[in-house]
Amino acid sequence: MKGNKLIKLVVLNLCIVASAVISYSPGLLNLRPGDSLLRAGASIIIGIMLAMAFLAGNLLILYDPQKSWITENEITGLSDAQAVLKGYFGGRHFGSLAKTAYNQADRLERVSAKSRQIILSRFGKGSMSAERYLSVTEAAKDTLVQNVTGMANRMQMFDEKEYTQLVHYKEDDIPDDIQEQQIALYQENEKHIRNAISANEKLLLEIEKLSMELAGSNTNMESDELLSEIQKLSDEVKLYR
Repeated sequence: MKGNKLIKLVVLNLCIVASAVISYSPGLLNLRPGDSLLRAGASIIIGIMLAMAFLAGNLLILYDPQKSWITENEITGLSDAQAVLKGYFGGRHFGSLAKTAYNQADRLERVSAKSRQIILSRFGKGSMSAERYLSVTEAAKDTLVQNVTGMANRMQMFDEKEYTQLVHYKEDDIPDDIQEQQIALYQENEKHIRNAISANEKLLLEIEKLSMELAGSNTNMESDELLSEIQKLSDEVKLYR
């Protein structure tokens, strides 16, 4: 047990014991359930509060959740990736980045579902045109899913506590050049995730453009150009997996 955790436990329980002594000892408040209605009520309420403080306080101090590393093979889809990302929402330094990646996964699901629906509506299920467009958009979706799962895996490299200490690296005794390299690794990882998010957004935008084009146009010329652009951007997205 770490020293600061032991100190917290001792302080908490001493405060609870002291409160109980003050509340129920003769010569002090001397509260009793058999006293007047007001004093009896106070004795019961304080007793409940002290019991809750004991249970909740000790559990909170003793409970020290450690994020277990989830291997890349265990992150098999968007739901797994989002579960990992959600675990970083409360982070001071990287929480916002995790939320952005999480929300992008939600958007990916919506955009992909809408695109598929419009393609099938426009060309009919089983048609050659439908299969042609779906092959490209579904491949793009798979690439995006792999990219999001890759971002989730990279998020696990972040340690909020360690990074907070690194921010104040000039105040400790560890050689500055070593910690500067550690900070650089964090920043490079963050940059990679941000670039991946940007690449994903470009691809999602093109899929949305294609959906709008197919929903309202009578010509496939513009749609074919968008299809080619989607294929091109899909190849670019693969660089960030």
